[in-house]
Amino acid sequence: MHEVCTGLSRPNMDQTLPPKAESTTPENSHLDSPTPRKENENLVEFSPNDPTDPRNWPSWRKWSIIIALTIANFSVIWNASGYTTVQMEFASDFGTSSEVAVLPLTLYVIGLAFGSMILAPLSEYYGRTPVYLVSFLGTALFLMA
Repeated sequence: MHEVCTGLSRPNMDQTLPPKAESTTPENSHLDSPTPRKENENLVEFSPNDPTDPRNWPSWRKWSIIIALTIANFSVIWNASGYTTVQMEFASDFGTSSEVAVLPLTLYVIGLAFGSMILAPLSEYYGRTPVYLVSFLGTALFLMA
């Protein structure tokens, strides 16, 4: 069996590895923070007391991010569930059919579906903060209209 497999070539594992990162000197070590580890290039490690490490952020910054994201998530949940509880009352108050009354919820769900496909690439290009702010502002404007 060994003789049959000897004709097969195995890939050279050294050629498939990414190039090794050059070592940094103390003068330019701040330029390379955070640096991936060698054995797992997707794992980011920070140096001690690095201000870009979220574990070193001040508490007010951590809590402001948590509060802003919580408000955004609750508004998304409320937009869908708040409307569905009074959907039939809207239909009777405005004298419309149930198909027309379900239209705002349908458009909202379609917006969630297609908005993700549009906003995800934009957040990769422009960053998440501007995309979050603009999309949340747009949602708030549509809610006021």
